[in-house]
Amino acid sequence: MDELFVDPNQMVQDAIVSALKPHARLAATGWGFYPDPRFDDLDAQQRMLVVLLGRKASHLAQKVATDRISRQELCTLAAVGDGTFRPYAPRMERAGLIRREGDEIWIPDESVVRAANVVLGRLSVVETRPGDGGKRNQKSPADEEAAREAPTESDNHDHVRDETVSPAQSVAARKRRRQPNGFRRARSAKDFMVLYSGKVDLSVFPHPDDLEDPVRLALLPLLIARDGYHLEGLPLREIVTFLREKYGREAQESEIEAALNSVRGRHVDYRFDTHLSQKIYCLLDQGRAFVSDLGRSSPSPRSAGDLSADGAE
Repeated sequence: MDELFVDPNQMVQDAIVSALKPHARLAATGWGFYPDPRFDDLDAQQRMLVVLLGRKASHLAQKVATDRISRQELCTLAAVGDGTFRPYAPRMERAGLIRREGDEIWIPDESVVRAANVVLGRLSVVETRPGDGGKRNQKSPADEEAAREAPTESDNHDHVRDETVSPAQSVAARKRRRQPNGFRRARSAKDFMVLYSGKVDLSVFPHPDDLEDPVRLALLPLLIARDGYHLEGLPLREIVTFLREKYGREAQESEIEAALNSVRGRHVDYRFDTHLSQKIYCLLDQGRAFVSDLGRSSPSPRSAGDLSADGAE
């Protein structure tokens, strides 16, 4: 009989460790979330739960004052957009996995073990709780919110399924859903935060030290956004920020703009995005081949400075 009784606090801690250890590490002081490569293999629901479990662990270890996290920070750390968050959150809340109050989200203590099982694939989907069968025709506030907040087109590859499936089927389905289907446009500035998530191995792309001319350097962030994150294009400010944050390369927007304009129509083009109210530079197929060709088999396009010199002559 004594074997049936356990320390609930120890069970919570063991569940958190088992779910987090394969996917992320936490800062020893304060709050810091550092995903491991296997974090990318999780679906959107699991990634959000991993972040929330990490926050819970930091709170239990007295690293932070609260286990709550803002919606914006959760989406950033879990690498999900608003279109993915909106349908997921009400369903997870209805299932009792999370709680929300205003803009704050957290996992209640009694749901930590269940959340960990979802991350580990033991519970494959968010299921309706037993006892709700007689109330299926009555919409809860979470149901109404989920109906109002339908997923966007960019999230068609990451739907929430309501039927029960086996863990093996769930893994196979996630792999199918996560296959890229073309490129997507950023709907807000927050969508560009995925560039800094560390989800893509930059070593598979050319390094700025190997790019001898300013045109290839300006095209490099567009190549990584296109092939690594399937983003259609980037604004000038994001190109400059990416070069500084990821490679420590300082560049002025005017310099990047001059370099890109010098190869417009050949390697790059731009459009004006009405949602973002700014110009978006998009890499063409010729530009992708050009920036990846480190053998310099063809002469580099003439830089903006060369063109200015010709005009002066």
